Amino acid sequence: KMRKNQHHTIFESGYDYFIGILDHMYNKYGVDMGNMLQNKGLVYFNNRWCWAIEMDNTCFKIESYTVKEENMTPMSIAKNHHISEYMIRELNGFIMGTSVLVPGTDIKKPNDYARKMNLLIDRDLLIPCLIETYDNHGLFERYEISNVMLNPKYTKFDFCFD
Repeated sequence: KMRKNQHHTIFESGYDYFIGILDHMYNKYGVDMGNMLQNKGLVYFNNRWCWAIEMDNTCFKIESYTVKEENMTPMSIAKNHHISEYMIRELNGFIMGTSVLVPGTDIKKPNDYARKMNLLIDRDLLIPCLIETYDNHGLFERYEISNVMLNPKYTKFDFCFD
C-alpha cells in the first residue's frame, strides 16, 4: 500500500540514496562524467538562489539482463546496479511487491539511473532543492525539497515512546 504509484520506498528517500547514485556514476564514468555535466548558472527557485546543473547521459540505454542468482528481485537488481527499481518494473510489466525472479530469466533494465538529470543546488546550503530525472520518453521523476534544516538540535523532549 505504501508503494502505490510511488517510485521509492521510505528507505530510498533523502539525500543518501541520490548521492549514492551520483557517486556510482562518477566511479563508472570517471572524468568523462565531467563531459555530461553543464552548469546553467544561477536561478531563483522557492526563494533561494540555486545553481542549475544539467546532466546529459548519452551512454544511457535499455539493455537485456539475465538473472544470475537465487532470490533476486527487481529491488535487489536495482540496488546492485544503482538504477531505478520502478523503471525495471515498468520495462518488464512487473507489479509492485517482492516478486522473486528465477535464475535464467531475461529482463530489460536501464544501464544507468537516468538519461538526463536537472538539478538545482542551493547556493548557500549546497544541497539539492530540485531533482528531475528523465528516461528515453521524458520526465520520469521530479522531487522538490524545501525548508531543510541542516543539523537540527534535538532534546530528550522531542521524542517519546507513546
